[in-house]
Amino acid sequence: HVVAAAALSLFRDPPAPGAGGAHAQPASLTESQRRAHLRTSLGLTAASTVLPGVGLLGAKPIGLKLLGALTSLATLGGLGYLAYRALTDPNILGAVANPAYLPVVSGAAIAIGLVWVLLILVTHLATRPQGLSGGKRLVSAMLVTSLTFLVAAPTAVGARYASDASAALNTAMKKREDITANGQVTLAPPEVAVDPWQDVPRLNIPLLGADGNKGREQMVAQYGIRTD
Repeated sequence: HVVAAAALSLFRDPPAPGAGGAHAQPASLTESQRRAHLRTSLGLTAASTVLPGVGLLGAKPIGLKLLGALTSLATLGGLGYLAYRALTDPNILGAVANPAYLPVVSGAAIAIGLVWVLLILVTHLATRPQGLSGGKRLVSAMLVTSLTFLVAAPTAVGARYASDASAALNTAMKKREDITANGQVTLAPPEVAVDPWQDVPRLNIPLLGADGNKGREQMVAQYGIRTD
């Protein structure tokens, strides 16, 4: 809340003459009006949980409205771009699973989660009514905490999975230049050639394929061809 309050202060409009501040409300505000404003504030906070920043469109300061519009449009644009790439680029899933990109995915998930949580807190602080009783403040704080957890938990888990997957792939799939011989001594051929299959009436030979098709050019260039 301290970080959110500091960020909120940067977008507050200057107080009007004779007013108690940008968020000052009439002294005659009734309890029913406070309840109505609180419900609106919680609804806007929930909206910012669904779409980052959209609840700030209901805030009074122009700066917060612009911030809400920018973050909402950026989120929708990013989701639209990812959906377009997923439908048009068959290699997008392979690129996401590339160990070189997974640390970026992990860091991006953490950054998105932090910004999203901050937007939820700022939305609530910017839109909640003044003069709430201790009980209403406690209930609203519990609800906002639950909403931030709904956002923070999945992004944290996604970041952890991406980090673990990157570590596992880097261990299991070494680069071509990192692969060395196992050091076993090469056996000299026997002096007298012996057919090891002379007493075997039937010999089964497995045929191994390879995954070096055009759809995996990037992986082949980095790790080489893997047998199936």
